[in-house]
Amino acid sequence: MFQNQLTLKIREESLDQIIQTKNREKNNFLFQHDNFIFINFSIGFGIMKTMVNLKYETKISDDCILLISGEDLCLTIQIMKTSTIFCVIIIIGFIENAI
Repeated sequence: MFQNQLTLKIREESLDQIIQTKNREKNNFLFQHDNFIFINFSIGFGIMKTMVNLKYETKISDDCILLISGEDLCLTIQIMKTSTIFCVIIIIGFIENAI
């Protein structure tokens, strides 16, 4: 009888450890998922800001070079779009792993 109680106690402790591990993994997943969503919104805001600069701080509407700093805004927009696509792919991967 004592051995059965000991075995039962060990199983309960093992189940508690498994539950704690699963909860930790779930919290970690949610934290990473939220970070990538925040990064996506930040990049989207950066794209809009860069497009405003492109409209008001260049001579010709087709020009991509800033008058003041000489920065290539078309390259910046392209990099931000690529980063957004990369983050979306990572978020989809997180969602598929959660299912």
